[in-house]
Amino acid sequence: ADGKEVSLRVESGNIQWSYVGSNQWTNLIALTTLTGAKGADGKEVTFRVDSDYIQWSYVGSDVWTNLIDIATLTGADGAAGQDGVSITNTQINADGELVVTYSNGTNKNLGKLFKSHIVQFVDYNNYVLKVEHVLDGHAATAPDNPIRAGYTFADWDKPTNNVKSDLVVKATYTAKTDTPYRVYYYLQSEDKLSYNLHQVSSLIGITDAEVEAVINNYPGFTPDEDNVLNVLVGNIKADGTLELRVFYNIAILTVKFFGLGNTLLDTQSISYGGNVIAPEAPEVTGYTFDGWSDNNFENITVSKNINANYNANEYTITLSVNGGDPLLQTEFDVLYDSAISGLPTPIREGYAFIKWAKDEVEYKNGDIYKTASNINLTAVWKVKANYTVNHYLENLTGTYAIDSTEFLSGPVDESVNANIKTLTGYLFNGEHASNVTSGIILTDNSLVLDVYYKREVYTVNFVDFNNTNLKTEQVKYLGAATAPTNPTRVGYTFNSWSVPFNSITGNLDVVANYNINNYALMFNTAGGAAIPQQIKNYNTLIILPTPTRDGYEFNGWKLNDEIITELYLVKNTTITATWTIIDYTVTLNTSGGNQLDGVTVQYGTVIETLPTPTKLDYAFGGWTHNGSAVVLPYTFTACQNVEFMATWIGLSEGITYEIVEGTSVKITSYSGTETNVTIPSTIDGLP
Repeated sequence: ADGKEVSLRVESGNIQWSYVGSNQWTNLIALTTLTGAKGADGKEVTFRVDSDYIQWSYVGSDVWTNLIDIATLTGADGAAGQDGVSITNTQINADGELVVTYSNGTNKNLGKLFKSHIVQFVDYNNYVLKVEHVLDGHAATAPDNPIRAGYTFADWDKPTNNVKSDLVVKATYTAKTDTPYRVYYYLQSEDKLSYNLHQVSSLIGITDAEVEAVINNYPGFTPDEDNVLNVLVGNIKADGTLELRVFYNIAILTVKFFGLGNTLLDTQSISYGGNVIAPEAPEVTGYTFDGWSDNNFENITVSKNINANYNANEYTITLSVNGGDPLLQTEFDVLYDSAISGLPTPIREGYAFIKWAKDEVEYKNGDIYKTASNINLTAVWKVKANYTVNHYLENLTGTYAIDSTEFLSGPVDESVNANIKTLTGYLFNGEHASNVTSGIILTDNSLVLDVYYKREVYTVNFVDFNNTNLKTEQVKYLGAATAPTNPTRVGYTFNSWSVPFNSITGNLDVVANYNINNYALMFNTAGGAAIPQQIKNYNTLIILPTPTRDGYEFNGWKLNDEIITELYLVKNTTITATWTIIDYTVTLNTSGGNQLDGVTVQYGTVIETLPTPTKLDYAFGGWTHNGSAVVLPYTFTACQNVEFMATWIGLSEGITYEIVEGTSVKITSYSGTETNVTIPSTIDGLP
């Protein structure tokens, strides 16, 4: 009978065909023959009908291979063996359908030629989870979502709902964020021979992400960066087995023991948490040991210095006046290495006290006590005599006079020095020939010492306003300076000096004071409205006003033949206004008469005459301005252009006339009452 529709499938490594509705499949071609070059993936194939064969080819190739003879796709012979028809033509239409033309002239649409594709579902490690043969344009069915430790299945990396080619579809995953890992912290033992586990930190993170161990701070320990057992960085394993390790070395501490005066007694190095043994404290002259500044010798956790504590011993000084008056107190306590204080100055008639002494060694207040025992001190005396010290001060004239006298006493035959006083405004004059500042105390009380003091000399500067030095003078203490001639300053008048200088007590700057001058600016308006003068300080900038003058245009102020708009006032000054007279036009409006040119005038111009206009059939009645008659001579006082209007008088009433031959007019009578009548030069346009 007619040709039958065929179907294609992939099975047992072959592309097979079968009649639709038949269970018999015939191999067309092995899949292995459809691969590309060695090592490449399989290529997509295409089909066509040509030369009575169904043919296939790799997409993009010009080589076509016969699959099956179309003639073999006919049905069985008819009942008489003669009713079969042959295929005369085959073609694939625009919809991809196989159309067969039989020898009896009929056509048969065998439908689309179906091709199938291989779809492989693989895991993240390319392990094949499923292989499926899918007809072109059909959907593949994914396997159950795979499971991967440390990850959550996300999706397949390619769509499979419309398969158009062989596909490798790969599972994609999202890394879990709570995958566990641990960090182990080891601390070195005190003997430094081993490490002990101190802490375990259980943490979570993103699977396969790189993590770094946090370096914790442990008092007395430092990270051992060179330890080969360290595992400081790693990637979080999916099964949660990542272990990081951090090793710490124990700190080495130093304890130093110091004696009195910061003398180093012993240095001990120990491991963190170790113990120290204090050395024996040495004996110190004048002191008693009183323990250590820090008695914590066990479980040492910081390097430190420990100082020996010593207390100074207390001793007694006993005084013997050796013939002097009795003392209120004869015993004084003093600490070793401390300053002596409280020793009195004893009194003995006719003697001068020299010192407290033991075996000729003097002891006095302020001395540091260095004797490690109690001592007895005896007063040392000498016979005393009187002496005098005179203090002379320099006068402003250079002479000297006694200012004060001291009456003193001291041991006979002892050398004494005058006490040089500190006096405001005076200095010891060591070069004065009369100075006697030292001498030997005599038994006859005749020693006189003389000390001379000169006045200090100060510098007085007289300075101008601009810091220019006008004069420099050296003046003795409490002397008077002499001012220079009063200085001058442009635009100012000298007033005074800034400070008094009649009793100098130190270096001094005296500055000149000035009063600023006032000057007048006067305005010569040259016929314009008056402007009052301006009184201003020297060098004041004045912006000049604008004056007014009827009939004139202001050109500017003139000073020294120059036009100015402003000036700095530096002296009494007069400026003069300059003007340009303005031309105005008097327009002569003839009110219908003949046209006349205007008259050019200026303010104050006297108009002596004006032209007489003419107007047919009228007599000129004069000029008016703003309704008033213009009387000549006329003085022009307007500050603008003006207009004069002509007035006209027609033929007086009561006059009769006749026209003569059409060329002239003749007056025939007058019946009016006016004394003066007006007869224009033309009537009805005729003379």
